[in-house]
Amino acid sequence: MKINSIHYIIRATLLVILTAIWNTNIVAEGIRIIPKSYTVRNDSLYLLLDMDLNSVHVNSLTAVSFIPILQAANKQAGKIELPPVIVTGSKRFRFEQRERALAVGQIPVIPYRILLDKQQTGSKSIAYRIAIPYASWMQKASLLLRQEVKDCCDQQVLGIDTLTKNLNLKQALQNNNIAANPVPAHDAGTQEHRSVVAPKKNNHTVSAAVIPRQAQKQVRVQTEALDYASMVSFLRPDFKQENKERIQSTTLYIDYPLGKDEVYPDFKNNREEINKIDAILYPLLSDGFSELEHIRIRGYTSPDGPYGENEKLSANRSRLFADYVEDAYKIPSRLFNVSSVAEDWSGLKELLRNAAPSYAPAALKIIDQYGIFSGREKQLMDLQGGIPYKDMLRRFFPKLRRIEIVVEYRIRKLNESEIAEMIYPHPDLMSLEEIYAVARYYRPGADQYREVYEIAAFHFPDDVIANVNAASAVMLTGDLESAWNYLRKAEADPRSWNNMGVLTLMEGDPEGAAVWFRKAVGVEPRKARQNLEIAESY
Repeated sequence: MKINSIHYIIRATLLVILTAIWNTNIVAEGIRIIPKSYTVRNDSLYLLLDMDLNSVHVNSLTAVSFIPILQAANKQAGKIELPPVIVTGSKRFRFEQRERALAVGQIPVIPYRILLDKQQTGSKSIAYRIAIPYASWMQKASLLLRQEVKDCCDQQVLGIDTLTKNLNLKQALQNNNIAANPVPAHDAGTQEHRSVVAPKKNNHTVSAAVIPRQAQKQVRVQTEALDYASMVSFLRPDFKQENKERIQSTTLYIDYPLGKDEVYPDFKNNREEINKIDAILYPLLSDGFSELEHIRIRGYTSPDGPYGENEKLSANRSRLFADYVEDAYKIPSRLFNVSSVAEDWSGLKELLRNAAPSYAPAALKIIDQYGIFSGREKQLMDLQGGIPYKDMLRRFFPKLRRIEIVVEYRIRKLNESEIAEMIYPHPDLMSLEEIYAVARYYRPGADQYREVYEIAAFHFPDDVIANVNAASAVMLTGDLESAWNYLRKAEADPRSWNNMGVLTLMEGDPEGAAVWFRKAVGVEPRKARQNLEIAESY
């Protein structure tokens, strides 16, 4: 239901006052956090908040947390703290990650979003959207917001504001005909649906007459779409080969003092570069779900200078950077794979092709014709009086002096309670099997049923099974345009052909649908033949 009550707007005057008292350098002239909607669907409560935190700025040692809270009217009846949104400085972020990594045996609180407050940080406007299991005490619950600040030495509550005093969900429950328990109408991953039963009210089927006039068209479209439930294909992933392996990579441009190969974190711009690897490793080491498998480190040098010195330089810097990472993050040395490239001529050629300066064809010809030890660099230095070489020294060579890092890790298998909790805030930690396990609690055609499959397709965009199943889920809501978008990603795969036929039939082209069903007979013989009979009977 849409919220008709007054939207509460939080003015962060308290933050400004505390800034002067604590000297933590929090800047926030005004924060807007507006409840947009709350809806009860399929035994879940959906909340949507608009959070405008663009005016919140902190120093590197400070973090401010915004924590939505559901509080029952009778405070003893129930209370839920929702995942926080945190605006944090870079040093505070690293400290927090270390503390979590050292908190053995504790289940970490996973934030909804962490915003690193840096100069290059983009918008801090967030659509805070979350679904939680509905409980009866939530009918008249209040929606609160607690604001906390944490610096080097202390953590304090800035205040607790009331966003909505009474959610008044009674009307939402009536409109949605919510059942007492979830109804598993579909076993995730199978190719057969159970029959869909119309919702009941007082032991009578709900007719269109009791549905608001403006909603009748949508209900009719969805009902018609559900007539095709037995025709669409839901493909089963190979659960024995579930994909829970992940890769993240980054490139660092480390500055070194003259004559040094060790990493000095506070030298020049090194802190910003090291933050790149912090952003990858700290979450993996502290989330309680990830296990590092390999870290590949490869150092590169530019072609200027003697080859022997460059070879030694790239090898030393690669090894010493690996030592730095091993010591800073307490990672076993056996996980590292360290290598180096003495002179990155391939990288230079790629930069020349992409930037395409006027001298690029001549420079590329020299690189191809002359070997490293056959005067290649001398020829480049003599090209057009040395002007191109000077330009390469200035524009391209600094980009070649880099360290490339590839982190390979695996997400552990989640248990049933973790799957239910992670589907919205962190689906990136789930396999297709685990995502689909959530879908079995919802009826085909329900919004949340569709969302689960679309989440899977978003996080596995190149996976045929994820796209075919997402197409099936959205087809059952009558959204044919979205279904085509998913199937176009998989149309070259025979496993998509049955759904292509169903979608063509839903658009009113039985002859075109029959073509697809005949092609699909070799993939899904029984289903495709049944669908072909239906198409030919039109």
